[in-house]
Amino acid sequence: MYLNFKNGFLTVVSQKKIIDDDVVSVFVLDDFVYSQKKEIINDGVNQFVEYFYTLDEVLNFIKDDYSTNRRIEYSKLNQFELFFNDKVNGTNTWQEAIESIKLKYPKP
Repeated sequence: MYLNFKNGFLTVVSQKKIIDDDVVSVFVLDDFVYSQKKEIINDGVNQFVEYFYTLDEVLNFIKDDYSTNRRIEYSKLNQFELFFNDKVNGTNTWQEAIESIKLKYPKP
């Protein structure tokens, strides 16, 4: 099984490795996660470096990522209804909901 990340976000779990310069595929094997990631060395030469992480470390990274947590919370909001109700009632519920999420999960 592969966990595939793009721009720091888990994008898909798949049986096959995704070959894409923007995607980091992490192979899950037993209790460890094997990752091979391309890095650019100072002289401009690309080199593959092997990393080993436990599955718990990967899941904690996803769980502790502020932007992932924000997206999860934003998806729970019915934002169109909040917009409509704010316009009809002259309230700020949408803005207050967004600010609350941003305070709960601040940028590092």
